[in-house]
Amino acid sequence: MKTKTEIQLEERSKIGRQLHDLVANQLLHLQFLVLKSEKEINKESFARITEEIELIRNQVRHFSHQISIPEPNFKDGFIESVKDLLLDYAYLFPDIVFEFNLFPKKIVLDLPYTKHQELIVVLKELIQNALQHGQPKMIELSITDFDDEFNIMLEDDGKGFNLDHKVEGIGLLNCKNRIENNEGTLIIDSLLNRGTAINITVKK
Repeated sequence: MKTKTEIQLEERSKIGRQLHDLVANQLLHLQFLVLKSEKEINKESFARITEEIELIRNQVRHFSHQISIPEPNFKDGFIESVKDLLLDYAYLFPDIVFEFNLFPKKIVLDLPYTKHQELIVVLKELIQNALQHGQPKMIELSITDFDDEFNIMLEDDGKGFNLDHKVEGIGLLNCKNRIENNEGTLIIDSLLNRGTAINITVKK
């Protein structure tokens, strides 16, 4: 027979999952719709709307983790955040295959909070770019751990583009700046009709 504490923990986990699966995913869908309408919205209003949506999503995610996962057992938040991010997109885009690989399979990345958040922002921007412009059927994200640094490889099988003729947008430039500010590099490799690979290396 379950104890009162066990029942309470189960209820907390249930509420946490509902917050994440329903509210957070709906906000992500709303954010993507706003991004698709960027050209039709005043730039200042667009920036405010996306910032507010992102703030709410972060608050919902933080609250859902707090009530569903006891803090002492919550380890390696960055890897978990990446998994959650891909699950969010897989939920919204069921026709696209999202793959996630870890090398080695059990990676522990104890990142400072700021670096953690900056990398998640970068990955969101890059995945949204792939979805909006690349029309991929598959997006694959791999994280490889080394002694004093780690590598993130984001690949898609979308339309790709000619690197010689592509003009970098503000979003991509911001991604590069964020990575460089966190002692890292971001390199893009793409071919027209062959997809895109983005290689990110960051010091621990």
